[in-house]
This record gives sequence, structure tokens and C-alpha cells, in this order.
Amino acid sequence: MAPLANAARAICAALAIARLASAASLNSCTMQDPCLSWTVTPVANNQNACDDDCAYTVCLTLDLSAPGCDKSATDTVSHTCVQPDGCASTFPGFGDATETQKIKNGFTQCQLGLAGESLKFLLKDGNTCGNSAGPIVIGGGGFTATASCEPRPSTIESCTGNDVGKECVWIVDLPACASTTTTTVSTSTSSSEVTTTTTTTTTTTTTTTT
Repeated sequence: MAPLANAARAICAALAIARLASAASLNSCTMQDPCLSWTVTPVANNQNACDDDCAYTVCLTLDLSAPGCDKSATDTVSHTCVQPDGCASTFPGFGDATETQKIKNGFTQCQLGLAGESLKFLLKDGNTCGNSAGPIVIGGGGFTATASCEPRPSTIESCTGNDVGKECVWIVDLPACASTTTTTVSTSTSSSEVTTTTTTTTTTTTTTTT
């Protein structure tokens, strides 16, 4: 009977460890990073609320089944602050955002921002945000941005009653938009009635392709 009892205890211990692992808190930027999936998509002028001809939509999806994520797909994350509709790169913090709790795997939130400006996403799990992370390249499909993460400072308002440093804030720096500059120089000689026109076109594209 002793071998059976020992085997039973070993199984119980293994199950307890598995439960602890699946319930691990994503309480730092580096722990959250593997559990997040990002997309970066350009938006045309007549389709965006930023009233500009160059804007991007950035979507953050919680992927708890991703390799390296310390949560399981059946777990949840404590909460986030979902920004309202509009040009989110003009929002200084999360004072007007809506708190969403017990976020499940696959939860997605999106923000619209002006090219060359920044968007902010907030996540909390556990009782702190233990460190910083980044910059990292996010996105794909031809468009990328740069993201970094830090414990929420006092200069960024939360949508919850949590103290400074308890939540992680992801800051996404959007790429500049493609620009085209055309310069035309014309010279005319009236005596010979000949006109010569020289056109120089310079195109600069700052979009990163992966």
C-alpha cells in the first residue's frame, strides 16, 4: 500500500503545482508581454475620427494560450481600462475609460490614433506591476509600431481606484505616414519662344514591412 500512497501524494502535488502555475499573476510588463497579440492597421481619412489623412488603429488581444504565457486559456486577467470611441492619441490617460474586469482569453480592445503620436493600453493582474519592458516591435501584415511598458505613473490617470504603480501601462508609438513632396522648376526664354520645365519628385515612405 505504501507505493500506492506515495504515488497518490505525488499526483496531488503535481496537480497543486499545475493549479498554481495556471493561476500565476501577470504582475509585470515582462510577464504580460508573451500573452499579448497586437495588430496595426492604417485608416483612411474619411473613415477615422482623428480628422486627419493619416491614422492607425491598434488592437490588443489577450492570448493566454500563446507560448511563454504563464496563464492557461481558461484563466482570466484582473482588469483593463477600455478607452471610449474617438481619437485616443489625444487622451492624456484613462480618466474617461471604462473598467472591464475578469478579462477572458481572446478579449480584444482597439484604439485609433494619429500617425507619429502614441496610444496607451492598461492591464492589471495581481497587486503590482513589477518592472518595465520594451521597446518591442508589434503588429504585422506590412504595418508595425513600437511598444514599451511601465508601471502606471502619477501623470497617467487610471479608470480604477488602484494606487500608482499597481497597473501596467503599454505605450504604443505609431509610425509616421507616407509622404510625397513634388517640386517643379520652370524656366522660359521669350526670345526663342522655348520653355523648359524640370520636375523633381521625392517620395519618403516610413512604413515598416515585416
